[in-house]
Amino acid sequence: MERWFLRVDGHSFEKPLLPPAPLPMLHSLRSLAVLLALASGSSPLAAQSLFGGIHYSGAALDLKGASKQVDFGGGYGVHAGLGLGSGLQVVVNYDRNSLTGSGASASADIAQFDALARYFLLSSSAIRVFATGGVTGRTVKLGESFEGVSATGGGGLMLKALPRLALTGTALWTFGNLTSTGQLQNRTGNEFKSTGVRVQVGASLFLLGK
Repeated sequence: MERWFLRVDGHSFEKPLLPPAPLPMLHSLRSLAVLLALASGSSPLAAQSLFGGIHYSGAALDLKGASKQVDFGGGYGVHAGLGLGSGLQVVVNYDRNSLTGSGASASADIAQFDALARYFLLSSSAIRVFATGGVTGRTVKLGESFEGVSATGGGGLMLKALPRLALTGTALWTFGNLTSTGQLQNRTGNEFKSTGVRVQVGASLFLLGK
């Protein structure tokens, strides 16, 4: 067995030293360190990151005073955002939904654009709970066309799936008035009170950040 010695100032110490670690072991330790860094340091749930993604959007609309009413309907959406620290994100959404009512002619197409802020209330290594609020621009085609800008609030849950991928579920409520576009052109200001409800389930890919 090969013995190892330490020499200091011309003197040899006969106590054997441990041999250096084999190279395969060093490579394994280095690989483990890289994996740990990806699992923790690159976490999108704690990063200041630019992100974007897609989501399913289910929506319902109560338009008080309108001659037609519609039920809950599905659709799709896209979103993008920016993390401003561990506790805050700004997000923009675009949703498009098709809603059908009891009659064949009672159908609606709704396009909604949101500018929202997310404030994280509870956090762990993999799950974060947030409140959200902002403004929503809406366009509704229900026989005639309506549009308006209203306040939106809600909350949701973000789940870390991969180092740069998160799954998000959000519930949103939009309150305000919708005005007929024909009435807008005639400047008569005929408005309908409305309440919109949405549920979004999607995935976000965190592209840049630290």
